[in-house]
Amino acid sequence: MTHYLNNQFDHRRYYDVADETPFWSAPFGLKLLDFVNYRPSISALDIGFGTGFPLTELAMRLGASSNLFGIDPCVEAFDRVNNKLEYYGIKNVTLIEGVAENIPLPDLSLDLITSNNGINNVKNRVQVFKECFRLLKPYGQFVMTLNTELTMVEFYNSFERVLVKLGMEEVIDRMRSHILIKRPPVDLLVTELEDAGFKINHIASDQFCYRFADGSAMLNHFFIRFAFMEPWVQLLPAESVMTVFTMVEDDLNQNAISNGMTLTIPFVLIDSLRY
Repeated sequence: MTHYLNNQFDHRRYYDVADETPFWSAPFGLKLLDFVNYRPSISALDIGFGTGFPLTELAMRLGASSNLFGIDPCVEAFDRVNNKLEYYGIKNVTLIEGVAENIPLPDLSLDLITSNNGINNVKNRVQVFKECFRLLKPYGQFVMTLNTELTMVEFYNSFERVLVKLGMEEVIDRMRSHILIKRPPVDLLVTELEDAGFKINHIASDQFCYRFADGSAMLNHFFIRFAFMEPWVQLLPAESVMTVFTMVEDDLNQNAISNGMTLTIPFVLIDSLRY
């Protein structure tokens, strides 16, 4: 019943076969692409390009006169993205293995920086914003999307109900801290951007949903197991994992009897300028 807790993934193979990452990132990325200030002959950087979206799409929309870079620490993804670039005939993209806190590009060298749900995953967000400010030319644009604190609230509500029943209030505190670290409030992001020197140009909120037959289907979904299960499990004492997730699965299934299960993914786009 809880075999979704036993996950050992070969991350090298993931980038060969998985379509879930672009499927997950598409709603964020389509919103991001709508807010880019398109013009020819610019230099741009995409932070956390993953399997190549929206980097490859951005390269085609900006055209061959522009020069683009993508940075990501997961070198396993590079072959897949390079294959896309070759097949699409894109010749104006350079991939960089590295982290967003230390980007090997010169000061004042970029007109545009994008990050599609990548800032959630950096270790030092404040340093990343300072680095983006360093790289952008005056009036350069920084556009990012992030999923926000009510992401998958349906799961977290069930998780919390079970923890309350079991008297595990200390885990509830850890869960809430985990959410705030991974999905900071928008007003905190705005403050950090402004402290780094940016001026906020536009903020847009949106959301999408994943629908499932029930909680069991959700918990066994590949992308849930790959991207979310390990952090959820790590919130718990090892001896409690099986009990908690059995109860969570039962709770989700009970609530899904009438209309199935929905996971809501709210997100925000922040468009800012360097002055």
